Amino acid sequence: FINLPSRTDRRAHVEAAFPPSRGFQLQRFEANPDMPSGIVGCLDSHIRALERVYEMAQAPGAPAAPVAPVALVLEDDAQWNPRVSCSKATHVVRTALESLAANPRAWDVCMLGFTMPSANPEPCGPDLPGFVQCNGELSLTAYLVRVAYIPALLAEVRPMLPAAYEDPHSYAFAVDVLFQRLHREHKGRWIRPHKAII
Repeated sequence: FINLPSRTDRRAHVEAAFPPSRGFQLQRFEANPDMPSGIVGCLDSHIRALERVYEMAQAPGAPAAPVAPVALVLEDDAQWNPRVSCSKATHVVRTALESLAANPRAWDVCMLGFTMPSANPEPCGPDLPGFVQCNGELSLTAYLVRVAYIPALLAEVRPMLPAAYEDPHSYAFAVDVLFQRLHREHKGRWIRPHKAII
């Protein structure tokens, strides 16, 4: 999870919500407060977190995952779907992982925190009961990502960082806006939980 050094309260909240007893292995990624804007800092933090997750998964001796390796990436102030509180997130994560056990390429990203959900969500199909396709939602920002998809995701967002430094207050470089564009371009590969499972 991504955490500003000064926000020890947020760190404690995330650590309490995702304890090892529930199967989570949390790693804290320290956000850099010395950035030209919060937009740049957030983009930089997500890129570094994704890079580190992928490095850890590829390292010799990395534990083998029982299903397709997946990472939960979240900001320490992630705003969840109103129906998915931290207390319900474990159930949603488990359900998403079960779908990958049946089909390791069932989805690439599962957004857990978002706003402005589409009025008529499109189901993902019988292989993903309880999930719908992302369709214009803004991430706020908590998501599951298949580790195998991380290089493709980084290839999309890394090139945005230099441009974000040039125009640090442009929302075009905000992580949630970039993700919104990606799930529109990769329809069906980005999903979110629906009320059927929450």
